[in-house]
Amino acid sequence: MDNNNAPGANPGEEGDLEAIVSSLEGGVELVEKNKQLFGRAKNAEEENKQLKAKLAQLEKQRPAAGSGGAGETPSRELELVNLRLDGYSEEEAQFIMSNGGRSAKENQFVKAGIDALRAAKKQEESSVNASPAVTPKSPVFKKHTEAELKGMKTEDLEKLLKQSGL
Repeated sequence: MDNNNAPGANPGEEGDLEAIVSSLEGGVELVEKNKQLFGRAKNAEEENKQLKAKLAQLEKQRPAAGSGGAGETPSRELELVNLRLDGYSEEEAQFIMSNGGRSAKENQFVKAGIDALRAAKKQEESSVNASPAVTPKSPVFKKHTEAELKGMKTEDLEKLLKQSGL
């Protein structure tokens, strides 16, 4: 029984067989590397999708810029409340927040601005609350009412003024 198909039966075939095996081993390594790269690419795509979804969700939650009021972030509202608790008026607290928040309180220009706001408010309150200038009544008005004086003749009024020294 001749076994011509057995390895090593033909001396030239053994080298060919080694070349085939080594090329197959190289191909297997290449397939493995390709699978690894494909897996990494697939993972990166999935992670990218998740990050885009998270970004879209965060953009929906973010208030529109410059909206103020109801769109203020909780931390901004909390800072405003804390400033009010520190004794600042609503106007002063808004001024501080527009200049950088609580940390701006220590800035000399912000302090000067707050002092100017307070001085302007004090000036406004003093002018609104000021009572009219009280002048002492002249001796003529002490003796006669305005209605009496209006009913007098000019000559009598002149006599009264001369008597009172006016």
